[in-house]
Amino acid sequence: HSFERKPASPVAAKGRPESTPGWTFLGPTNIPGRITALVRHPSHSNILYLGGADGGVWKTADAGTTWTPLSDTLPTLSIGSLAMNPSNPNEVWAGTGEGNFAIDNYPGGFLYHTTDGGVTWTTTTHAMGDLRGLAVRLDLPSTLFAAAGNGIFRSTDSGATWNPVSGIPAGVGTEVVIDPSAPQTTLYAALGKIFGDPNNGLYKSVDGGASFTKLSGGFPAANVGRISFALAPSQPSTLYAAVQSSGTYDLLGVYKSTDGGGTWDPLNGAPPFCSSQCWYDLEVAVDPVNPDKVYLGGIDVYRSTDGGKNFSQVSVWYLDQNNSRYVHADQHALVASGSGELWAGCDGGASYSSDSGSTWSFRGRGLNTTQYYNLAMHPTKPDWSLGGTQDNGTHLFSGGDSFAVVYGGDGGYCAISPSDSNTMYEEYVYLEVHKSTNGGAAWNLANFGIDTSDPVLFIAPFVMDASQPNTLYAGTNRIYRTTDGAANWSPISSTVTVGKVPAIGVGPATGGVVFSGGTRGEVYRCDNPKDAAPSWVYVASGLPNRYVTSISVAPDEETVYVTLSGTGTAHIYKSSNRGGVWTALTAGIPDEPFDTLVIHPADPRVLYAGSDFGVYASFDAGATWSPYGAGLPRSAVDSLQISAPRGLLQAATHGRGVWQTEAQTTGILSVQPTAVPSSGGAPLAVTFTANTAGGTPPYTFVWAFGDGGSGSGQTAGHTYTALGSYTASVTGTDPLGATALGSVGISVVVPPPAITSVIAMKNPLRLKVLGTGFKAGATVKIDGAPAPATTFKSATRLLAKGSGLKTMLPKGTQVMVTVMNTDGGESYARAYTRY
Repeated sequence: HSFERKPASPVAAKGRPESTPGWTFLGPTNIPGRITALVRHPSHSNILYLGGADGGVWKTADAGTTWTPLSDTLPTLSIGSLAMNPSNPNEVWAGTGEGNFAIDNYPGGFLYHTTDGGVTWTTTTHAMGDLRGLAVRLDLPSTLFAAAGNGIFRSTDSGATWNPVSGIPAGVGTEVVIDPSAPQTTLYAALGKIFGDPNNGLYKSVDGGASFTKLSGGFPAANVGRISFALAPSQPSTLYAAVQSSGTYDLLGVYKSTDGGGTWDPLNGAPPFCSSQCWYDLEVAVDPVNPDKVYLGGIDVYRSTDGGKNFSQVSVWYLDQNNSRYVHADQHALVASGSGELWAGCDGGASYSSDSGSTWSFRGRGLNTTQYYNLAMHPTKPDWSLGGTQDNGTHLFSGGDSFAVVYGGDGGYCAISPSDSNTMYEEYVYLEVHKSTNGGAAWNLANFGIDTSDPVLFIAPFVMDASQPNTLYAGTNRIYRTTDGAANWSPISSTVTVGKVPAIGVGPATGGVVFSGGTRGEVYRCDNPKDAAPSWVYVASGLPNRYVTSISVAPDEETVYVTLSGTGTAHIYKSSNRGGVWTALTAGIPDEPFDTLVIHPADPRVLYAGSDFGVYASFDAGATWSPYGAGLPRSAVDSLQISAPRGLLQAATHGRGVWQTEAQTTGILSVQPTAVPSSGGAPLAVTFTANTAGGTPPYTFVWAFGDGGSGSGQTAGHTYTALGSYTASVTGTDPLGATALGSVGISVVVPPPAITSVIAMKNPLRLKVLGTGFKAGATVKIDGAPAPATTFKSATRLLAKGSGLKTMLPKGTQVMVTVMNTDGGESYARAYTRY
């Protein structure tokens, strides 16, 4: 949730008084995330420093065979730039705040400085914005220049203080380069706001940065967006610049100057190497000894050996990781570090070439910078989880720190069925949901019925009803529901946000309540989500105007928590009456964006919340909080999941992979039962599970199913044969005699019909409705109103007809079709549009 971020503030970790659990890195070690900066030792080619998008600073001494994180405890791990003192390579600066303009870029506000190769760092705060570029004067390394979110700045005291330069107006700085042959006089800087700005362009100083002049002489002046440029170290009067079009976001052009920026010529042989993503991945590098050898980095890497007259593609992103031409897509750092040597930092780690890009070697193993959006823990397999990542696909991990990519591209939300662990769901961008029924081996598109023209987030939420695993809810600017395992989706709300839905919460015990969150603090509640036509009520009174990042519903389905992004307000709110009244939970919570909250399924007094910088825990239902665990890097925690049977908490970070620790509880015996399914037609076979925390194992369990039946064991099955509402309860007892009681509601209803398809028939207009469970006298309804006439054909086929049907089915307008039997059973709605 990129907007409303704020710089981090250091925190002192403290755990529960009786113990501080340690976090353990789970992985992946084989699938690194986005890299934003690279710098190489001038005389030891095996030594490099690297910056991760929210993964911190890393170092290798063996050319990328192994990597060591250097900054996990620093205020933020969002790195935008790196610079090295060439006369003392142990002196390195790291600028924070990623500058790639993406929705998941995290801000900075800090400059890190080390003089001992990253063993220790000093931290300086500043107000320059994200540091996209840093340059060090070779002859006077205490003087640095920065290209930052608020302009171009200079420091004369090794980065301790900064001032804006003269001659360059405030703007979005994208690059700054010092002429190595004349560092005391000549440098260049670029302003490149991606949406365009009159001040965008290249600037040059010939007085050591005391003043700057905007360059023209053929350099574009209109539609200029982001700018990336480089000069030829062996011939510094030669410069190459790539420019993004502010109007189309693709490539405006590549330009070359051979007179120090006085005049520029377009390189018409340059390919559209960054496609429509030039605002995001736009890099230029020049070989240090050959001014005619220039590299362009966009989706892939391109090379010219004739001064830019012709280019050839030298990397291919879709090949296997071990292929000699493979470099992951989306380049963010190109370093031509020696004759023929080239390093590429991209959305998938780092790669190295010793022959000018003709062949490549992947150097990202052990570079643990994977950026997760969401995580789902397997309900039965102890070491299995499913997670979606930024541009590195959806991962299934089943033991070991090497994860498997089961679906490519960007991965989003994930879900695993508690009743059939081979049934999984994952998401590509913009709510393109996929389903697997064989444990992730194969996937099929599963978003039929979701209107792809709806406003929808890049990573949009979908959530499973744990009590009815074939029921899932998804959000665009309205809420969709499927009741048949994502075979069909239908909208069940009107617009519930002025923007797009970022969060959905479902009651975990019976699925009897659903909440939606909006980008401006909107929260809506549905108390009848299983009805054919659910209704929604606004329940955000008392909440600030902030992006709702998560909604978590307690097992009692009355208590609900929301987390919010932004700063200056509370970040976690609680309601004990389904949103009727909200209370800010502030004790121990810092003023930083919070992204996720999970309730311990066996002990609802225990809460864990993930922020942009770590995990916090409450053991008193949110009254007080403290940082949780030791050893977790200060990367954003986008998703938290708990396995109650295993007592484990997993954290999916957006820059440092997946971590795991003990899910501590209050220690007081607690039992919370689940029922799958919790409702349905008679006879209804239900599987009950007792989630237990606290006390002293082993436990014994006694069940009362509410209809006179009883059972025992942590897992128990029971079949209800009569219609009605039941309360099933379980009593857990430990060897010391402590007992706890938990209950869950069961609803046995008239088996409803189900619609599988709706087909229009012409001359005259009729509507053929196919499905199951239809009974004589059934009525087809359109948007809740009965069709003029319904003819019962069979238990699987109905025919709606009549003179008024055309009016109820206007062409091009989506309607909701339901079937109601005479016994009151009504199907879920099926979306239909007549063309």
